[in-house]
Amino acid sequence: MKVILFGGTGMVGQTMLRIAKKGFSKKLLENPDINAASVS
Repeated sequence: MKVILFGGTGMVGQTMLRIAKKGFSKKLLENPDINAASVS
């Protein structure tokens, strides 16, 4: 089952799940990092 959430907290939540699965180049993420990860 794939859940699609739109906007605000939904976008942040989906982005954080993607980062948890695939990783990110930094260990401590700030808002610009989360925004960048959401479009990649």
